[in-house]
Amino acid sequence: MDVTRYLDFDLRFHRDDQGEYRAQVIASPAGTSESISFRLPFNEDKLENFLLKIGRPRRATRGAAATETTAAKDFGAGLFATVFSGDVNACLRTSLERANWEKAGLRIRLHLTDVPELADLPWEYLYRPPPLNRFLALSTKTPLVRFLDLPERIEPLNVSPPLRILVLIASPKDIASLDSEREWAYLHSALSDLEARGLVELTRLDGATPQRLQRQLRQGQYNILHFIGHGSFNPDAQDGALILQDDAGHAQPLTGEHLGRLLHDHPPMRLAVLNACEGARNSRIDPFGGVAQALLQQSVPAVIAMQFEITDQAALSFAQEFYGALADNYPVDAALAEARKTMARGAGVEWGTPVLYMRAPDGRVFDVRALTGEERRQIQLTATIAAANTHMEREEWSAAIEKFQTVLQADANHPCAAQLKRAREQLMLSTLYRTGRAHFEAGEYTEALNYLNRLKQKADNYKDVDELLDGLKAICGDETPLSAESAAKEAPQVRVESSRPSRLATLLRKRKLIWLSGAVAFLIMLGLALWQTVRNHPPNPQPEPRITAPANGETVTDSIVTLKISDNSQNVIRRVEIYDNDLLIANISGPPFELTWGTSDAAEGKHTLEARAYDSGGNVGSTKITVNVKHEGKPPKADPKQNGGRNSVGPKPGPQKSPQKTDDGGERVEPKNANDAKLKLHPSPTP
Repeated sequence: MDVTRYLDFDLRFHRDDQGEYRAQVIASPAGTSESISFRLPFNEDKLENFLLKIGRPRRATRGAAATETTAAKDFGAGLFATVFSGDVNACLRTSLERANWEKAGLRIRLHLTDVPELADLPWEYLYRPPPLNRFLALSTKTPLVRFLDLPERIEPLNVSPPLRILVLIASPKDIASLDSEREWAYLHSALSDLEARGLVELTRLDGATPQRLQRQLRQGQYNILHFIGHGSFNPDAQDGALILQDDAGHAQPLTGEHLGRLLHDHPPMRLAVLNACEGARNSRIDPFGGVAQALLQQSVPAVIAMQFEITDQAALSFAQEFYGALADNYPVDAALAEARKTMARGAGVEWGTPVLYMRAPDGRVFDVRALTGEERRQIQLTATIAAANTHMEREEWSAAIEKFQTVLQADANHPCAAQLKRAREQLMLSTLYRTGRAHFEAGEYTEALNYLNRLKQKADNYKDVDELLDGLKAICGDETPLSAESAAKEAPQVRVESSRPSRLATLLRKRKLIWLSGAVAFLIMLGLALWQTVRNHPPNPQPEPRITAPANGETVTDSIVTLKISDNSQNVIRRVEIYDNDLLIANISGPPFELTWGTSDAAEGKHTLEARAYDSGGNVGSTKITVNVKHEGKPPKADPKQNGGRNSVGPKPGPQKSPQKTDDGGERVEPKNANDAKLKLHPSPTP
């Protein structure tokens, strides 16, 4: 099947004169259908309880995931049986057969404009019951979109890679805090491979005010707006808003209507992604739904809005697969279906969190031109140079040298040779400074003087070298190591007037010895640094993590699993990623490297655990072990040592909520306990 080609199944919803909901197929491969009436298979309390259950910010354990999946299937099956009944269901079956015969997909387009109260339902969980047992939206064969049919036709934008993404991050100081650095790091990490291949380009706009956003759109050409922050909904105006900032850093709502005006006057902008990374949905009102519809009305072809809070792992999977599929020239709905499948490999039902609102009839918002080999090479070189410059700005000289050398290996005449020379010089100065500073802090003042004086001769006004030298001269008095020129000038002036050496001669000899010892040490150190650089061998070898427990092949029932990072090269671990069966389950930045994993809720059988360790220079090392998870039928035991920290991959201790039946057949939430096992990561000692 060609996943880039779809037939359309248009289902329109409205109310009749008696106020009853009606559904009708208005276009499909099988034609149209008769209008059928229906009632929702749940009341307000049951619906809100379901939304709170799947939308709460706890999707860490497989036990919770199974409960959520069962709830989603029950909800989706009931909704499907209610809406897709009678003539509508017959039309759907025939349309699916026709699409399969034509080797195409069937795009299910929901027209909800006449019944906005139904737009807040999570239609993404529509589930075809046995014998098919399938979520419609979880397949590229049957993508599901909220469609707005407007008279102005939207044509795809012809674009050459990279796709340019403007990342809008707002964290006002008077509402719930947002870790913008973490959110940026996750998105940047997710798209690093696409950036390196020259397929996407990220631009970050921090502390976003409406004025800064307008100015940024005026100064650049962007294809996608990716918003990370908070949203709100005004029930009186029936309009949503993004929460930006004013000049003082306080919250300032930007309505969907106003944002739509800004994006309408920016023709290259074809897609908006709205990500609520803090605060779960707390009612049946989706705060981003109103913004999405307003943007469609202002000619933005497609909008993806997260209807619930999304975890870091799911956001990572979404960004990698969705933007990658877009760069591969997939229609936006097919790209989202690809992302959903990747998200579904994790725990829970977060794959249903993204909601696609679309007015582009065929889902094509971009027509990405295929690159020639030379164009792709040039884009990759440009991306590598950009990465090298970023390392230079961060004073990560070894990483910058590696990037520049990569460019020169591909293009020996590239003008970055001067930047490579500067990076090498800065690496040498940095090495001198670190060594001298280390001697100073260790109380080895003569050695510190040697290194810092050499640094002073190479580069004046380098960091705080002048202050350090003043302090060292005050400690050591006049016995400061001389330069070669000074020593040569003073040597002929020495006169021996008796059999005993004069005080001046003794001092000169001491100075010469100090100078010579420092010169030898400096030359050795410089030679080693240059040797490493010439051989294209970065000073810091890749980290070498090692999993010390459990043992490889061990059967895990209810234990503490500890990962300890040991590094023979004395590297400093900056970040660790943990994978379970190739699924990223944790991304830990900075110590303490601890991770809680609920083995009692893990699937029985073989699990491959992998630890990938990264240092500040971008070097990576990894190790894997295989464990067998076996459940012995014992009830889970509460572990009083677990604190539900930020690196928890199991259910948090203490009161958790489990569903109980209500009088109307719905579900309420009551406390329960859970059992965890722990993964600990310890960094190697700082060199």
